[in-house]
Amino acid sequence: MWAAEHGAREMVVGGPTLLATIGQQIIPGLLDRYMARAAWEPQFTDTPNGQQQDILFGTIAGDPGARGPYREIECGPDRQLRLRTHLRAVVAVVGLSAVAALAWGLAPTSRPHPRRPAIG
Repeated sequence: MWAAEHGAREMVVGGPTLLATIGQQIIPGLLDRYMARAAWEPQFTDTPNGQQQDILFGTIAGDPGARGPYREIECGPDRQLRLRTHLRAVVAVVGLSAVAALAWGLAPTSRPHPRRPAIG
């Protein structure tokens, strides 16, 4: 919904998607060959489908839930998406942090400088 309201033309969601996008810009041919070999077989499963009825022209009765069989391995909310959808807040926090760090670095210290021992 956020992308529809804010006009984002493309939205990269998740760390693996970001890495794949960067990889396609840097080494597209090598990445394509790797994916052709490594990504085909894991898409299949030997687990039988427990679904009894056909859902091509209708829906399953009841609430099937939104998580599916991957609940145990899900990682939680995506930080990158949260940062992208709250860009003004991120820029404000980074800007205020930079100003605070600059002010702290330029602030005079309250402790006296050590004196050099007198010669002679």
